[in-house]
Amino acid sequence: MTQHNHNLQKKVAVFNDFTGFGRCALTVQLPLISALGLQCCPVPTVLFSNHTAFPSHFRMETEQNLAAYLAEWEKLDLKFEGIAVGYFTSETGIDAAHAFLETQQQALIVVDPIMGDHGRMYASCTPARAEKLKSLLPLCDLLTPNLTEACILTDTPYTPNPDEDLLRGLCEKLVLLSAPAESRRPDPESPCRLSKILITGIECGDQIGNYVYETTSGKASGTEAGKKPGGKLVCFPRVGISRAGTGDVMAAILTGDLVNGVSLTDALEHAQQFLSVCLETAIDLGLPPEDGIPFELHLKKL
Repeated sequence: MTQHNHNLQKKVAVFNDFTGFGRCALTVQLPLISALGLQCCPVPTVLFSNHTAFPSHFRMETEQNLAAYLAEWEKLDLKFEGIAVGYFTSETGIDAAHAFLETQQQALIVVDPIMGDHGRMYASCTPARAEKLKSLLPLCDLLTPNLTEACILTDTPYTPNPDEDLLRGLCEKLVLLSAPAESRRPDPESPCRLSKILITGIECGDQIGNYVYETTSGKASGTEAGKKPGGKLVCFPRVGISRAGTGDVMAAILTGDLVNGVSLTDALEHAQQFLSVCLETAIDLGLPPEDGIPFELHLKKL
């Protein structure tokens, strides 16, 4: 049998739930990453008829089969330029992702540790799963928790209106958690792969903020050699109400842009501009918030 090379085009693997209605997770990330010129290869961690903000939903578990699913990719000798990691329903799924990431260390790896929001862990999450998610930190280049998730990962009390000192402290703790066990010490410059952190969804009055933190370590570092690690709060105008899937849209654009060589700051600006346009259209159409955003109408602008 002829052995073909399946690595002639840039590819991004995406671990997330597949939701039939509600425009979130894989159903938005697949077309967005594709629109950025990258082959998107989905890894469905669970199947939903519609997401859990609706009164009811059907679900089908898939995480017990992830190891076998990914083993077929190994047979094809697939190598990925990027990997985005999102929602899991069990520690089994996280273990399968961990094993896969260890074989794909050439990839730029983005982890969105989906666990909670507004100061609370989601009912579908457990402390054991939150603890298991920490095992992915040493393997990633960019971590994108919201404020609640950053607090959960670092065992820090939740503060709804953090100042920049607190945000920087959270990032330093996350870098420490990502460092090899033998080198963990209170030093933000400890050797580790994690070089970029984006804490999302920070309240800034009538704006929404994201705290961008970059270190000088890691293969995805965008800081100049010799510079100290640093962060800054970047705020954008709030557009309407909170809607389903906006975090998944941001994760997709950040991942695609970073794989394409764009800086984190520019990728964040790109994602925010695209989200703003889509949110304005959602208002114009009168879409219910659980229906997500009409990104399809603006894909050509990406």
